[in-house]
Amino acid sequence: MSNEIKLTAVDFLIKQKEKWGMIILDDLRIAKEMEKEQIIKAIDSNYTYNDNQILTIGEQYYNETYGGNK
Repeated sequence: MSNEIKLTAVDFLIKQKEKWGMIILDDLRIAKEMEKEQIIKAIDSNYTYNDNQILTIGEQYYNETYGGNK
């Protein structure tokens, strides 16, 4: 297991604000992608998949709950 500390999307934005004194649009896009990945990983950690699945359960949940890539 890695000792790398991972940031939540909110923590990332706080660090960007502290570092630069502002948050830019790219920071918000990065944070949104981070949040999506974290939600999918959290849900997927409870499931086993086969090679034929196109989407993971986490991706299906995210798309249904948050509208996919909107």
